[in-house]
Amino acid sequence: MRDYVNEWLAAEKAGDPPDGGLFVRKFVCRSGLSMSIQASVCHYCSPRRDGGPWSQVEVGFPTHKLRTLSKYSAGSGVYGFVDTAAVNRIIARNGGPAKDRP
Repeated sequence: MRDYVNEWLAAEKAGDPPDGGLFVRKFVCRSGLSMSIQASVCHYCSPRRDGGPWSQVEVGFPTHKLRTLSKYSAGSGVYGFVDTAAVNRIIARNGGPAKDRP
């Protein structure tokens, strides 16, 4: 399966992002599902560092209810230490990214 998560984070953190790459834009799927996918020293991810690849990430505020994430709940719409494989399956089920990054 394609590793949408690490591809997305690498592309978003590349170059010179204004906040140093700690936070990236929401990920949007073709189905319309959007969610925050974050990973850095200050997020619920593993490894807990600014550079990937990551095996677990923080997911926040999905626009659709995702039962898959319930066991990762950190409260207030944030899900911590979510396996990237689980997030990649969610993305694949929702048609992949709305727009592929170069």
